[in-house]
Amino acid sequence: MKTLIITILLLNSTLLSLSYPNKPKAPKIGTSGVRGYILCSIPKKYDHVSKFINKHWNAAKAVELDCGVPMAISLAVWGLETQYGKKPVKPNNMGSIKKNHVYVTYNSLSEFYTDFAKVFKQDCYKEMNPQTVKQWAISLQRVNCTYAMSKKYYSKIMWIVQEFNLDLIPLKSETK
Repeated sequence: MKTLIITILLLNSTLLSLSYPNKPKAPKIGTSGVRGYILCSIPKKYDHVSKFINKHWNAAKAVELDCGVPMAISLAVWGLETQYGKKPVKPNNMGSIKKNHVYVTYNSLSEFYTDFAKVFKQDCYKEMNPQTVKQWAISLQRVNCTYAMSKKYYSKIMWIVQEFNLDLIPLKSETK
């Protein structure tokens, strides 16, 4: 088994060497530092994932500020539903959002982001009051909200969050 060594130059100019298969864990630092660390820590074979995360980072941040869904959850859902941008269900629909049992086609990603945030402003999410990334992942497949019908949705989302270090993104409540 090959061991991949990642060397990161920290802000204080010291070097930290991390090796796989032990998953790298970085200290929780400011969002820009976390973003850079996440993108650098993703193995080269997942370059498309890095590009996807980088492209949608600011939109995920805006959605979190709008409706409280953690950036990690939005990025994981959008990545899962589109195979990291390779196969959206319909144009600009990165969350498999349906209306009247039909997948919605959006004119722009901005329109999708707004609709995605509306989904999570529903009363069922307010009632569950998820506070952590894990609680949000669980809430996605709850019967009373029905965002995801698959019984494995939670596991898939949490795998993405952990595999690509999205759990290092500070929650909105942690950055105040």
